[in-house]
This record gives sequence, structure tokens and C-alpha cells, in this order.
Amino acid sequence: MAYNTYSDWCPTASIAYLQQRAISMAALRTFFAQRQVMEVTTPVLGHYTVTDPTIESLQVEHPLGNPLGKDTTCYLQTSPEYAMKRLLAA
Repeated sequence: MAYNTYSDWCPTASIAYLQQRAISMAALRTFFAQRQVMEVTTPVLGHYTVTDPTIESLQVEHPLGNPLGKDTTCYLQTSPEYAMKRLLAA
């Protein structure tokens, strides 16, 4: 099946929806910032895989390499759980 029409690659969300979502997200961030709640971003790649034997993690080579000269193999994280726990513990 050939996909070469405009509608095959366009986003399904309308511009109006995306604008309203951006307004809502800004209001939400303002709400939490006023209460001194910090927004954090958890890593997508990690040096270790998950410990659950039933979850297969994707192994990737780090695109920027490792400045310490160590192994550049990383794993795509399946959940932000471990990074969030480290933040809470710190």
C-alpha cells in the first residue's frame, strides 16, 4: 500500500486543539510553579536495564558516546519509576 497523500503524514490533531493543549499545559505548570513544585525530566536512556525478567529492554549505542571512554551501550528505559525513586531518595 502506497502512502503518498497529504493526509497520510499529517498530525491528526487540529491546530485549535494543539493551541488549547499548550494553554492548558502552561496553566498547569504555572499552578505548580506558584506552589514551588519542581518539574523534572527523567532520562530515556540508562546504563542498566530493568530488573523485571518479563520485560525486554531495547539495547542501543549512546549517540554521543561516553566522554569517560567507557562502554557506550545504553538501554531504553521502560518506565520513569527508577529515576523517580532516586529523586525521592535524594
